[in-house]
Amino acid sequence: MRYESPLLSIPDYDGIGIYAIINQSNNRMYIGSAKNVNARLQTHKRDMRNLRCNKKIEADIKKGHHFVAIVLEEVKENLAQNELLTKERRFSETFNSVRQGYNHMFVNNSIRGGDKIIERVGGGSNDANTRVCRNGCG
Repeated sequence: MRYESPLLSIPDYDGIGIYAIINQSNNRMYIGSAKNVNARLQTHKRDMRNLRCNKKIEADIKKGHHFVAIVLEEVKENLAQNELLTKERRFSETFNSVRQGYNHMFVNNSIRGGDKIIERVGGGSNDANTRVCRNGCG
């Protein structure tokens, strides 16, 4: 089933950053990060419209809730993926988006949200040691 654009607004920022998707009915949040925030939010918008998203968000979409997206931090320097994820985790902890929002749990060096798992592989701290998996890293 397809829903009419539950994500009502997307910031026009195409740089690196941390963003939040906020439910306008209950203020629950999903915190994410991206190398291109606008492109990532466009993907979220499409996935939310087609109910291919986090199950908690999906349930609220089915209730008729609407969402807005905001940029929490514009990151000016080019960070390694794990450094960006560290910033994302700090915001998630600040806004308690795991317990009271839509983010999934943090496990070791992995951040789980929706069907996305971002995991550090090996001992380094650069993008080559990071992988993004859909439906689990195995």
